[in-house]
Amino acid sequence: MNTTHQTSTIPLDRILDRPGLNCRFGGLEVEELAKSIADIGLLHPPLVVRANDRPAISETEFYYYVIHGHRRVKAMRMLNLVEGVFFVAPPDFPLSEQYIINLAENVRENLTPAELADRCCTIADAATRSGKAITSEELGKRIGYSSSHVRNLMRLRRGLHPDLWEVMVRTGHHAAISKLLQVVSEPVWQQIDVWKQMWQTVEEKKALGTVPASDKKKSWRSVAAELVKRAPPEHATGARWLLGELSARLARADVDRSLS
Repeated sequence: MNTTHQTSTIPLDRILDRPGLNCRFGGLEVEELAKSIADIGLLHPPLVVRANDRPAISETEFYYYVIHGHRRVKAMRMLNLVEGVFFVAPPDFPLSEQYIINLAENVRENLTPAELADRCCTIADAATRSGKAITSEELGKRIGYSSSHVRNLMRLRRGLHPDLWEVMVRTGHHAAISKLLQVVSEPVWQQIDVWKQMWQTVEEKKALGTVPASDKKKSWRSVAAELVKRAPPEHATGARWLLGELSARLARADVDRSLS
């Protein structure tokens, strides 16, 4: 961690998660980290920054957002600690830099392509707003990916029809990036056609030898229904609604094509 950041002892009830800036972790991992902290102490303090969008508690007391070290903060809370030592970034620490540091922490947790694409676009947008645009090459070096991979993910995120993107994210089904990149600039009905074909191909290959022959060829809607069933409980309702919306858009696109 950057040693230029000052250290400070801060009550844990003043440490917050910034919306959209969090970390994926498992319960067992946090338990093991908590045991380590209890045994030998906290070797590397988490990095936080003053929450400028929250009212100050007093002239010298503030709330803080976690930038890096979400697991350590979770472990400290698991131990019922009242306060902890933190690295504190300057109040004007760039938001884009906060996102990059957070993303680097998350990369090793096997982010899905959709999650990685969302994070990369968020970083690029924040950097642009600050007047210090970041290139895909610079971002790739910071998070351990090639510039072409970062560039393609961002192009897919910005070019793919929003409905298709949301269904991919919410159902956890991520089609071949290279295939989708070929149609990001095409009309929505062409994007939908390619997306349908990929869903069917993937599901049919999985089904070979495990289901009756009559069931091997599935319509894209039946595949979509299966994906909704497999979606995490917290996403099932949203996924079902999005797939319904997608069906309606597909129907309208079919009508538009017949009239063109």
